[in-house]
Amino acid sequence: MSNKIKCIIHGSFRKHFDEIMKAHEIFSKADIEVLAPSMSKVMGITNGFVKLASDKSLDPRMVELYYLNNINKLGSTGFSYYINPENILGPSAAYELGIDQFAGVQYLFSHNLKDPQIYVPKNSVWSPENLADYILKNGYYPLPIIPKNEENIPGLVQNLVSSYSKPTVGAILVDGSKEYKKGEARRILIIKTGTWGEDFTIVGGGVKAGNISYSLEKEIWKQTGLCASIDSRPLHVFPEPNGRRIFIDHVAYVSGEVKLNENAKGFEWISPDALETHSSEIESNALKTIRAYAQNPLRGN
Repeated sequence: MSNKIKCIIHGSFRKHFDEIMKAHEIFSKADIEVLAPSMSKVMGITNGFVKLASDKSLDPRMVELYYLNNINKLGSTGFSYYINPENILGPSAAYELGIDQFAGVQYLFSHNLKDPQIYVPKNSVWSPENLADYILKNGYYPLPIIPKNEENIPGLVQNLVSSYSKPTVGAILVDGSKEYKKGEARRILIIKTGTWGEDFTIVGGGVKAGNISYSLEKEIWKQTGLCASIDSRPLHVFPEPNGRRIFIDHVAYVSGEVKLNENAKGFEWISPDALETHSSEIESNALKTIRAYAQNPLRGN
């Protein structure tokens, strides 16, 4: 299985084909696997539809479906990249963006987006060159930044998607002891549950009785023996690419002695500052949430 970060490049092939192919080349040189489009020639344009040599069908509807099926191959670390030099998206790209939103795929843009009018988090506009450099340096795509006065907006998307998906709750377990100085980043607990082989993960489980805090407290106690205080604000919300589950992850401040249940294989306390030294040992879904926490490890201090 390839460990490359994967992406899909979107945009108007008729207007911006050269820019799309340039981004493809830049990403490929940065060892980012571009699932679509392929580096192939334009074979013709009919009624505004651009036919590439690699297309499996002459029917534009089938071409679009083949294109969208690549979303299932992105995995939890993949992303979509939109070429929009005129600050707008055409109808097909706008449709693809809607699918990304519903599927929980991270989306980034080459330029600021003015049309369609959708919510775009900060840190979402990157040139292909700067984006490739960032991924080469950090090993993952730039995470969205949600200003404090916009924290309720992802929750609106969460409410929409959760009505179609099975919600699964998880928590970053933050050391709640009093031994830290003011402003010092607190350690977080990662565990080996056996579900992900030898990889570490975070505590999580299904939502019981429709109550997220209750479900989290119960899972944390069951899996670690720790008492928890749950931050009611979601830290990170993202569905699986297949749409079957939506992960709703929070921050939990814990106290007590770690007593893992019989299914767990081990645990480790790590500092957010040293996250990337452990990244290869952490399963990808948990890693996305831990990285979101590491951007603001003083939250709640």
